Amino acid sequence: MLMHVLPKSAAFLFISLLAVSFNLFASDSIRHTLVSGNLRLGYIDRDEEGEHSHAAATGGHVSVTSLIRRGLRAGGTVYTTQKAGSGKNGEFFDSDGGGYTMIGQAWLAAEFDHNTLKAGRFSLDTPHADSDDIRMIPNNFQGIVFTNKSLPGTVFHALHLDKWAGVDADTPEKFTTLPGSVNAIGMAYDGIRDLTLQTWHYDTSGFARLVYAEAFYATSRFQFGVQLGRQSDRTTDNSGPDADISGIMAGASVGDFTFSTAYNKVSGIATNGFGGGPWFTSADDHTIADVENQEAITFKAAYAPNDRLSVYLRNTHLHHGEDETDYSVSFAFNEDIAASFVYHDMHSDGHIALFRLDVGFRGNPE
Repeated sequence: MLMHVLPKSAAFLFISLLAVSFNLFASDSIRHTLVSGNLRLGYIDRDEEGEHSHAAATGGHVSVTSLIRRGLRAGGTVYTTQKAGSGKNGEFFDSDGGGYTMIGQAWLAAEFDHNTLKAGRFSLDTPHADSDDIRMIPNNFQGIVFTNKSLPGTVFHALHLDKWAGVDADTPEKFTTLPGSVNAIGMAYDGIRDLTLQTWHYDTSGFARLVYAEAFYATSRFQFGVQLGRQSDRTTDNSGPDADISGIMAGASVGDFTFSTAYNKVSGIATNGFGGGPWFTSADDHTIADVENQEAITFKAAYAPNDRLSVYLRNTHLHHGEDETDYSVSFAFNEDIAASFVYHDMHSDGHIALFRLDVGFRGNPE
């Protein structure tokens, strides 16, 4: 499959990575190594403020993870995105508009009792630092993460991040220093049926202090959520975020349909952080970040008749700025192959059309 779809150079890269990964992470034999990944095909067409661009890309990733031995586990992931055709779009490629390959993850984890300590490069999903896998290569971070699950239903997180790379970084093709070292603690609790609580505190030297709290209740028929944020500027020139953010959402499911609405209000200027951000009203492109005293309200209708097909229509009205209407269709052919098409109508700001096909693979190569 890879040889028929990818250019020869990219196919050779994937095969070479597999061979190298076995040597790096296998212990006594290859059977102690888990391999997974995907082949990703993407196409994007963007028209914004009179500037039109389009591009096609082939890429994906290969991940290799060892089984736990004496409490230790190692892992690594190599990502690639390569041009397919002559189109140009910076969202798919590196800062110079070309294809690139990078070691996005390379980590060592120690597990003891109810604790896990991971160091190196890794994927991360928290409210203000997340993978934001919306194009070809997601965000990854470099640092240390500590996780504790000693209390029933509770997960405690502590992390230190100093570099990142990927779709939201200024130089997506290589790890570069964050605006300041990110030190964060967080706690999530799901010990009450249908209720999830989380709270986070991020202290980023030279950028901002970010506090986030959320309560979310969801059953098969109803959803209700509340979120609060407090952001304090820590820059020397007062250029960072400084805001209070509140949000509320409610939804109900009727048969195969789910209808929901959400509202966010910002007093000041807010940031998403390092990734897509946690806001209830976030559209696929526009969010409440970076605009003073922004307000947004979202209405969404989703249709999911089975585990394979998902369709939604979402309209986000922004008090300051242009609205956005998103149309999305996703279909899983099986557990390994899925396709999605989304169209973002940003009205007078333009549009984005995005298609992705993911072909996954996983297994133990014994």
